[in-house]
This record gives sequence, structure tokens and C-alpha cells, in this order.
Amino acid sequence: MGPYGDAGQVTPGVVRGLYLRVLLPILGMLLFAAGGALGLRAFAHNSSLSCAGPFASAGGDGCTHYSYLLPIGLGIGGMLLVIGGGMYASYYAAQRVGLPVLAAWQQRGRGRS
Repeated sequence: MGPYGDAGQVTPGVVRGLYLRVLLPILGMLLFAAGGALGLRAFAHNSSLSCAGPFASAGGDGCTHYSYLLPIGLGIGGMLLVIGGGMYASYYAAQRVGLPVLAAWQQRGRGRS
């Protein structure tokens, strides 16, 4: 019987696998959003007027500078997960769900002729 039920019906295991693969682009969107938030935080701390220029206090008033490496890395990783995860989920859906259902539908149509 394989991963498909009788007459092209998709089993719950295939649907569960599809749902898990669809979570990859969602995780990518969350990573991209986190990268954007960290990028805004880094920009806010790095562009403070009280920390730069001739008016900056020599005693160090607690101004810290944040790196853009983590926000850029999260943004790139998030975009790759959105694109790659979406392509992988689409491929899985076409192979495991779309083609068997299409074949069963065509077989049913041939049976009527």
C-alpha cells in the first residue's frame, strides 16, 4: 500500500511531514524579524549623539557599540530558510501529495469513458 492509501488518498504521515516542512519558511520569517530587531537595536546604540563627536564625555558614560554581524547573519539565514524551506516544502508536496492525487483523479476519469 505504501505511503498512500487506496485510490491516491494521502496518509496522515505524509500530511504530518508536509506540515513539518512548511514550518521551515515560518522559522525563516521569525529569524529575519529577529535580525531586523537586533539591527535596529545596534543602529540605535551606534548612532547616539551623546557617544560620538567632540561632546562625548571622556569618562565613558556607559555608551556601548553593538556589532551588525549577528543581525546580518540572522537576516541572511532567515532569507535562506524562507526561500530554501519553501522550495523544499513545495517539492515534497508535489511529490507526496499532488502527483498521487492527480494520478488517481486521472484514473477515475479514464474509468468513466
